[in-house]
Amino acid sequence: MDKTPDLEKASQIEELILNAVDFEEKLQVYSNYYSLVKYHGQITTKGSKDQKIFCMCSSCSKETGYDEKLMTYNRYLKPELNEVISKLSAFNDYRDKLIFFDSYFDIYGTYLFEDFDIKLSVQPTNSQENKVFNEFQYNRFIERYFTTSSISMSGYYQRDLKSLIRIFNNKKLNATYPELSAGKEIVLLNKHFQDHWDKEVTDLYSQLNDGVILDYTSSTWEFQKCLKIVEANEGGKFLRFLDNVNRNGAKASYSEAFHEAIQL
Repeated sequence: MDKTPDLEKASQIEELILNAVDFEEKLQVYSNYYSLVKYHGQITTKGSKDQKIFCMCSSCSKETGYDEKLMTYNRYLKPELNEVISKLSAFNDYRDKLIFFDSYFDIYGTYLFEDFDIKLSVQPTNSQENKVFNEFQYNRFIERYFTTSSISMSGYYQRDLKSLIRIFNNKKLNATYPELSAGKEIVLLNKHFQDHWDKEVTDLYSQLNDGVILDYTSSTWEFQKCLKIVEANEGGKFLRFLDNVNRNGAKASYSEAFHEAIQL
């Protein structure tokens, strides 16, 4: 279910939904292909037209016929939700539980579906789980905000280590004096963090470069803190990469330095 079909397949499913005679039939077709749980009461046809089928927001809940639609929606939702809860409770490995939870819900979500008075949580309960949770969050933030462009999060786009190295590599290839590229990039990188709008990011970048080790275990990182940690830490990794390139020069090839940095 909900394997993210390509647009052509999604549009074929969409036509089946749009041709259904009433809301229940539309929901039945939808639930054959997509997860009701995953989309949290924001249901659209998902094809090229992407028309709204059902929405639980405050405005839509005032529309005529909403209560009847909600009852129908809940009848289809509850069995799938029960199945998800059962699968979630069956995981023994905490990381596996996080991966499964993340495939349905925002990883910070601890509460869902008020109508059923159900609370689902994957919040860690000890230091080891804190470490797993924070490491998982770190990687998800890289995927969501640092390697994927969006208007609202554009300030983080391409500020991860691999993107920074790729951009530097392109600059070096086109530089008149490539042997000076790393030194110039270090100046630009340090200036970026010195002039950063968030002093916490500036301070953390400085601390990490002075040898402070990130603490993954004592507590979980809330959303804004995690963004700051990722940006500062990826910047620190890039600085070490540039230092390595700058120091080694003729002693080590750029390729060798690149692969050392990727392993950090």
